[in-house]
Amino acid sequence: MAGIVMDTKIHPSEKYDRVKFRSDQGGAGPSTLTERKYQQDRYYEIQTDLTLEEARYSEMRKKIPGLGRIPKDRIDRQSKESDFHKRNQAHLCFVKQNFHEIECSKFVPDPEKIGVKKIRDLKCHCGEIFTEHVGISNARNFAERELVETFLVPEELRSHINYGNLFNAPPENLASILSQVTWTKEDAFRKTSCSTFGKICFVNYENSKPAKFIRLSHNDSVDRCLELMDKHWKIMEPKRPSLCISVIGGAKSFKLDNKMRETFNTGLIKAGKSTNAWMITTGSNVGVMKAVGNAVSEGQSFLWDNDRITHTLRLIGIGPWGYVKDRKNLESDGNGCFPVHFQTSNIIQHGKPVPLNPNHTHFVFVDDGFRNNYKGASKFRALFEQKVSKPTQAGGLGIPVVLVILEGGTDAINDAMVSLNHNIPVVVCSGTGRAADILAYAYSHTRSSKGVLKSKHEIKLRDKINEAYGGRWKENEIDKNIEIHFTNVMKCMEHRNLINIFPMNKHEDLDIAILTALLNSKAAEDSFEIRKNQLQLALTWNRADIAQEEIFREDVLWPPRSLDDILMEAIIEEKVEFVALILQQNVGMKEFLSKERLQQLYQKSLLRADADHLKKLMSSKTRRSTFSYDNLKRLMESLMYKYDHDIEERKTNDNITGRKYSLDMKPEKPQLLFKHPYKQLMVWSILMLR
Repeated sequence: MAGIVMDTKIHPSEKYDRVKFRSDQGGAGPSTLTERKYQQDRYYEIQTDLTLEEARYSEMRKKIPGLGRIPKDRIDRQSKESDFHKRNQAHLCFVKQNFHEIECSKFVPDPEKIGVKKIRDLKCHCGEIFTEHVGISNARNFAERELVETFLVPEELRSHINYGNLFNAPPENLASILSQVTWTKEDAFRKTSCSTFGKICFVNYENSKPAKFIRLSHNDSVDRCLELMDKHWKIMEPKRPSLCISVIGGAKSFKLDNKMRETFNTGLIKAGKSTNAWMITTGSNVGVMKAVGNAVSEGQSFLWDNDRITHTLRLIGIGPWGYVKDRKNLESDGNGCFPVHFQTSNIIQHGKPVPLNPNHTHFVFVDDGFRNNYKGASKFRALFEQKVSKPTQAGGLGIPVVLVILEGGTDAINDAMVSLNHNIPVVVCSGTGRAADILAYAYSHTRSSKGVLKSKHEIKLRDKINEAYGGRWKENEIDKNIEIHFTNVMKCMEHRNLINIFPMNKHEDLDIAILTALLNSKAAEDSFEIRKNQLQLALTWNRADIAQEEIFREDVLWPPRSLDDILMEAIIEEKVEFVALILQQNVGMKEFLSKERLQQLYQKSLLRADADHLKKLMSSKTRRSTFSYDNLKRLMESLMYKYDHDIEERKTNDNITGRKYSLDMKPEKPQLLFKHPYKQLMVWSILMLR
């Protein structure tokens, strides 16, 4: 018997559940330490198998038999992971339903580009070489590639163009063969659901936040793109932008000297930070786009918004998908890349796709089906900017847009013309060359808003166009192209009131030029909403002088109570000149500073980071953590021996409020106003350490 017990203690049988070997059941059982380890292992094993619903049930103090309660931090983590998964699924579904990609499914060499040494270098009408067409580039074996070739290459060309003879010279009669083969984008292009989206983590820029990106068709909805940016990218958070700055100009031949670069960088960042602006370029790492990226990099910072980090400056690249270098690395299996590690470069090759700029925070790649073509995104970008600038009543975002031009090719002139036709103001940075200087010359020599030039200036303008661009045109097309672009320049001059010339070599402030452009663009429109938006921009820039000259004109009447919100913001932000300017517009401080508005003033001020001292003071003196006017009274009475709150009741004056009396209106409660409102403001400024 003793032997059995000893044997049981030392060699427990594996066929029995070891939990049954307990002393109360006749067995010696394992040691306390061994049993505790076993229970712990079993505990976490079962915890892992629990569903989220079971975990929540356990956390509600309802104990699951045989188990301990689940740690709360584990439940919180599971809940966050579940929310993250739901957001990702919603993002994936939204992208699949609304955005598309375009690929060429018919390889026919362009007759104008057949002067190459090898078949592999022949380019299709779409601009892509044979091996980079869909199906060929990602074929897994020879049989699959051969099958793709039968669909990709027309029968007339199949014996000459295939994967086996890529290194052969093109046949001498290729031009005559191509004359018998037709290629149209309607027949060749195939549209599929988007699979290229996610986040880009730039190699050697690990300290920066990954950039979000999406590839979409040029025919996809701009509304859906903005919805993606708002609801899924959270680009409107934590604060809605007050301005959108679109920058266009020179690419591979663009250069700025040190003084101009400093002027541009300083002005752009001041404008961007003061208005929480979006900035838009094509997103490439060359020319003006790189200059904007460098400026943003110098002024970029981050802030916490709830549980995530956000950029203070948002730089959006809206560019052609077909002109992105190494774009294949951004493609995914259909579920997106979160993130994709992308290698950018400073090496720019003439006539080749360009790398991405790593300082952009968001990318929208516009796919029109064509490759190695930098013009594929201009129409979508123009529609995007028009949608942003449209009033909210018309279905837009109501965010003012300004186009800034530095140097630039003929496409910069075309983009300026499109923007001006949609009442988007343009700031031309003269002294930077080419398009900017051509537009500046035409502006300075037009005699009226109709854009009329004297004959000698017409000749000079044509010479400037020829000097800037004629070297790249065929000799028999020079005169025709000069007339085309001369006409476009003169169409721009029909909107002289929307054009502002900013001399880059005079050390002036670019941000003020942008503000002036916005004010001038709305000068002819005399609605109250437009004037108030102008005043808001002037307040944001803290330019009381411009507000006095351009907005508070003698012929402008402001409705009663229309300036109260602006006055409140000016007081909170300590913009004394603006406060004085608004009070000159028949705004009475006694009527403005009611008890409710003073309470709002304190509440808004306490949201600032520099108001912690008042929160602590109020908590220690009144034992109240929340602010109210009654708590303020207690605080002042505790700090001072005697304090007069000097509140008086006053009936609302119909003339002040602008409301008309009618029989069915209920009588309003009398307002609680202060006899000495400036004393209340002085107390507020002392308590807030202003």
